[in-house]
Order: sequence, then C-alpha cells, then structure tokens
Amino acid sequence: MKSLARSIFDNAQVYERASRILNAAGASDPAMLLPSNVNAALSLELYFKSLNILEHGVEFKIKGKHSHHFAQLFQELNEPTKQQLSEKFKTEVSNMNPNEIPHLERILGGVVPKDLKTNLVEWANI
Repeated sequence: MKSLARSIFDNAQVYERASRILNAAGASDPAMLLPSNVNAALSLELYFKSLNILEHGVEFKIKGKHSHHFAQLFQELNEPTKQQLSEKFKTEVSNMNPNEIPHLERILGGVVPKDLKTNLVEWANI
C-alpha cells in the first residue's frame, strides 16, 4: 500500500505544479484561473488519498465507489492529521498578502472561507 500511496502522491505533485503554472498565467489571462483551480482540486484530492491510504491502508471510496469528494475524504483522515492540516492552512492564510483574498472574492463573486474545512466543503464540487 505504501507504493500506491507514493504513486498517488507523485501524481498530486504533478497536478499541483500544473495548477501553479496556470495560476501564474491567470495574472495576464484570467481564463487560466478555472483550469488552475481544477488542477488544484485534483492535486488536493490525490494528496488526501495518499494520506488516507497511509492512515487506513485502503483506498478512499464512498458506497463502494471511488470518489473525488475531497471534503468527505478530509473528514475520513485521522483527527491529528486534520488538525495539523487545518493549522497549516490557517498559517498560510495569515501569511497571505492582505489584498489577495478580497481580490479573489471579487473575481469569484463570493466569500472565500478562511478555514480549511469550510473551504473544502465550498470547493468540493469544482
């Protein structure tokens, strides 16, 4: 199972890299932000899936089927893992340029939650 978790983690890194490249391109071409977000969501899902395998020894499924629902996947992780990820998210948000979230909210036309769990729920259907 560790080799499967590693393979999934490696794929997550590729999607993350693609997301970052597309996000940077979004500064001059806002149309790149949607594919950036999709790749970020895929990356996040794969990172969580690799953690789930390491913690529980099984692939994540809902009702016996593979799922992309990363908010539910996050809920399945062990509590210490969820707490650590939530704290890291909180730290990253606090270190952001104070204008970045309001700018993103204007682009998206909505409020961007400042905590990980709510963000995952809000973005789960991307």
